[in-house]
Amino acid sequence: MQFQGTIKEVREFTKLSGLELSVESDNIDEIRSILTTIPRPKKRLTDLLLKHSSPRAPSTEDISVCIKFGWSPLEIKTDDSGHVTSVVLRKNLISGDMMSPDITPTEEILEVPCSCIITSIGYKVIKLPGVPFCETTHSIPEHLSRVLERPGGPRIPGLYTSGGRAAAQTEC
Repeated sequence: MQFQGTIKEVREFTKLSGLELSVESDNIDEIRSILTTIPRPKKRLTDLLLKHSSPRAPSTEDISVCIKFGWSPLEIKTDDSGHVTSVVLRKNLISGDMMSPDITPTEEILEVPCSCIITSIGYKVIKLPGVPFCETTHSIPEHLSRVLERPGGPRIPGLYTSGGRAAAQTEC
């Protein structure tokens, strides 16, 4: 299970009022079978994610977050005003060692209706339109997870960083 985040972040998702977290993967049984061989920090995080992988009835919560392992994003669709309406995904065939699997794209495509996209793919911060960015350090200027107009500058209201991004170097 390839997941970059902290156990604290996942726990916070599970505690948010009005939000349901679910995890989907075709390899849940294989992941469970190697759980005892995973180093403790990764094991605790994986175990917490697995607790949310059981089949569930449709959510009655206001917000539903689904982590879909084994799928790659192809396209984010928007309406005429630019609001997200869905994401198009391609299924991957995952084989080999679950700690460093072989991944082969398939022809299976899935369009998932949604109103928000949280991207967390790869390990390098990428430039987002309208968000301050330092090309030298590939970082977003921030202080205490609040995005700044420039390093040491004023905060941008309503704009935050999280996870590894919040802990990264931000000097430009």
